[in-house]
Amino acid sequence: MKRLALPLAALTLVGLWLSAGSRPANACSTGPDFDAVRDSEVIVAGRIIGWELIENVTRWDHITEPEPYDDPNYYGPYDPIRVGMSVSQVLKGSAPSKIDLVAGNTLLVQEESGEDRYSWVGTHGACGAFSSDPTDMYAILGLRIDDFGRYHPSLPLAFFIGPEPPGSFDDPRLAGLAPLLPGSLPSAGGTPLAGESTRDTPWLTIALGAAVAGAGVAATTAWLAKRRLRP
Repeated sequence: MKRLALPLAALTLVGLWLSAGSRPANACSTGPDFDAVRDSEVIVAGRIIGWELIENVTRWDHITEPEPYDDPNYYGPYDPIRVGMSVSQVLKGSAPSKIDLVAGNTLLVQEESGEDRYSWVGTHGACGAFSSDPTDMYAILGLRIDDFGRYHPSLPLAFFIGPEPPGSFDDPRLAGLAPLLPGSLPSAGGTPLAGESTRDTPWLTIALGAAVAGAGVAATTAWLAKRRLRP
């Protein structure tokens, strides 16, 4: 059964923090053989278009209750959200041009003075991918797919999140993606998405330019060699 092992492991430690009201130690860690590219079922690049709270959830007390594997609406102590993403490139696996991500370990809603206060706690020990409102951010995310077909992001599989696409892949976090470039278009599209310009994929432009330049050099070399062989 495909499960999100890292987030669930984090919830075990987080439950104590929620009852005590203190900030937890970082419970999101990976083993020495962890490979974000290998462990991602899908890797997508694109822009976050918004999010919403998921209603009608089943709260699970991990201390007193068994994990309800067959309930698609169960969540732990955090408030689950649905994050919309406009996909411009698929670097691993396949995905449509627009997907919904389900994140159950990144947002905590608490009432203060009769009003809701939103705390983005994903990267503070809960293994969530988002540490602030991700709307309009450009993201390159590895995703896991659960038994109900939902896409789940997590901190260990978040390659990049920023206001604009990365200018290069020199960062160690992004280096493992280089062999996957230029990737493919999402399954529902054959052209860039509306509102997504080529500035959102500079690495794709660089890769294609390098390929064209390489082909030109090879053709020129072959032509010169042929001329030298003529009598």
